[in-house]
Amino acid sequence: MWIPTAMKHMFWAGMKTTQRNTGLCDFAERYVRATEHRIEAERLADGNSAMYLRTLLTDFKIEETFRNVYTDAKFVEVQRECKRLMYCNCNNTKEIEEGLYEHLIKDRVYIYSDIEKKEKPIDRWRIYRVLYNAKTEELECECRLFECNGILCRHCINALKSQQIPDVPKKYILDRWRRDNYRKHTRVKVAYHDLSKTEEVLRYDKMMVAFEPISCLECENDEALIMVIDGLQQLEMQIKKVVKPALPMSSVGGQLADCGEDDHAKVNVELPVDGGIKDLPTNRGPCVLELQGL
Repeated sequence: MWIPTAMKHMFWAGMKTTQRNTGLCDFAERYVRATEHRIEAERLADGNSAMYLRTLLTDFKIEETFRNVYTDAKFVEVQRECKRLMYCNCNNTKEIEEGLYEHLIKDRVYIYSDIEKKEKPIDRWRIYRVLYNAKTEELECECRLFECNGILCRHCINALKSQQIPDVPKKYILDRWRRDNYRKHTRVKVAYHDLSKTEEVLRYDKMMVAFEPISCLECENDEALIMVIDGLQQLEMQIKKVVKPALPMSSVGGQLADCGEDDHAKVNVELPVDGGIKDLPTNRGPCVLELQGL
């Protein structure tokens, strides 16, 4: 199809499109079923990412970094690029201006096999031009794999190896693919997602309702805001020791990083997590599917 080739400079997060002529009701029913199946698949994938680590295929530090940070499904894509590095050869490297390097990477051409349902290399070669800015640590490749799918391509990895850079720059580790990323959309009530099936969502809603009075009070002045942020930072560090010890110790109050510790009043915030709440309120109005009775 011509669409992926023409739109590869845009970020699509690995999504593909198809064109079909369907009615509105049929589309709504298919959308509900597909989205419910997608949520369940994401839940299973998150469980696999938390329990299993794949074996490294190369000695590159970049592969190990992505294995420790990315979800299992996305690391498979990164590992595919690392495996294909065996076909990549850097033919020429030159500094076209101060701090800007040009790498010419020779790589095999891959085509998709309908029989084997995967890409296979053929006896054709192509030269890819990769630019590396040493000042900003930015990479740009002609294949546009990172710009389109958010996965660092093998040509950029080869360029980093030529520059003797052992690890990947942090800007190329996207938060959307991280295994320790909180997926807030799974806690939102929608027509295709039954919250009664998820205990995590019920606990999340109960906690949000219990915290709402505190959030209304702390917005009155800066002193109350600092007290709440400091209390949440202490509470977050205690919770992460029990729930997810591998996460950073604190991520609350990043906007107040310029305030000194002496300006913060250290308090303990106790949240009433069990208030006998039954029908939890929601700020979301009915969606179109609910109004149509779907």
